[in-house]
Amino acid sequence: MSELRINNITDRAGSSGPIIAGVSTVTSTSHMVMPSGPTEFRGGRGRGVVGGGRDSSNPAVDTMDFIEIATAGNATDFGNLSDGGRDYPAGCASPTRGIFFGGTEPGFRNIIDFVIISSSGGANDFGDMLVAPLAGSSLSNATRGIHAGGLLAPTPAYTKSNLIEFITIASTGDASNFGDLTEFNAYAGPVQAQQEVYLLKVQLQHIKRQLNLLQSQH
Repeated sequence: MSELRINNITDRAGSSGPIIAGVSTVTSTSHMVMPSGPTEFRGGRGRGVVGGGRDSSNPAVDTMDFIEIATAGNATDFGNLSDGGRDYPAGCASPTRGIFFGGTEPGFRNIIDFVIISSSGGANDFGDMLVAPLAGSSLSNATRGIHAGGLLAPTPAYTKSNLIEFITIASTGDASNFGDLTEFNAYAGPVQAQQEVYLLKVQLQHIKRQLNLLQSQH
């Protein structure tokens, strides 16, 4: 058997090395360079964290759960939100941190929480929002978290917000003004492309009218 000597392995473009996944063994008379970078960055990928909401026993809960996205199974306790139960918070994340904006009950909250996704132990206070909304929309990239719209406290009726706020996820502090939506809305579904963001607004009354129309035709 001839001896095979490999000094360098790259992809076809020659720009990066091989990807080692799963359990791998290496036998060598030389050395192996292990992955580098923050532990929380390498260990936190692949997790999903949820927090807040309501259940039948409490108007708003502070429970946080996490799942490993690559495997099926039930959620595991992650901890708690930083300041009691909150219903309708909005969430986003970077590769290392998760962010929870606002929510309600008791009262409308302007609090921002953050978590380290690779760990557990619950959330910590990040800072405050410019307004105190529920049912807003949030999204992010690796650097910034964005919150837009939402419902504001009744005076006497609920009002919708058109405010867009942003934070720098790696830091802590209060949110800053990013700009305004083209209209006041809440319960919008964010769709994120690499450079652009869209908020899809669902009009419940329009849906009801369409359902009534379909029922009247059958």
